[in-house]
Amino acid sequence: MVLFIVFLLSINAQKTPIDSLQKAFDKAENDQARFNNLLDQIAYYRLNDLGKARKKVNELNAYAIKINEKPNIARAKFHNAVQFRKEGNYDSSIVYYLDAIKLFEELGDQTQVSLSYASIGIAYWQLKEYDPALRFFRKAHYYIEKQGNPTRILSNFNNIAGVFFDLKQFDSALVY
Repeated sequence: MVLFIVFLLSINAQKTPIDSLQKAFDKAENDQARFNNLLDQIAYYRLNDLGKARKKVNELNAYAIKINEKPNIARAKFHNAVQFRKEGNYDSSIVYYLDAIKLFEELGDQTQVSLSYASIGIAYWQLKEYDPALRFFRKAHYYIEKQGNPTRILSNFNNIAGVFFDLKQFDSALVY
């Protein structure tokens, strides 16, 4: 009898983490909880299925428009940019990061502004457009310094050093 109960319980158990996330989305009591849940689903799918991640990003954008709150619209634009970058569509990612920056600046969210600038730097670096990459990493540095986050400062310096390394300017890379 005990084995039969365990068997019945196992049939109803979620099979993957995404099943749990989807179930939580369906049970969420408000729009913000659903929006945040979609962010979690996107993070999950980015690890193993960019096609499904793209679908979830599109859902996130539609949901942000439905909710119609500037912080969510900004976050949706940011995640659209991240998705484009992960898909190798760097030009589109730059456009979306710039759109997100405008909103994050209006909101006074300097952390997201700095993340967006650094991400644009990464996109340009991937495109092997080193001058704009350095320019955006330096813009990010301005905001990161104001925040005083040593981990982010180190990460940004590492990006700048990487650009100089790719340019074979090893002395400049060593400075960072």
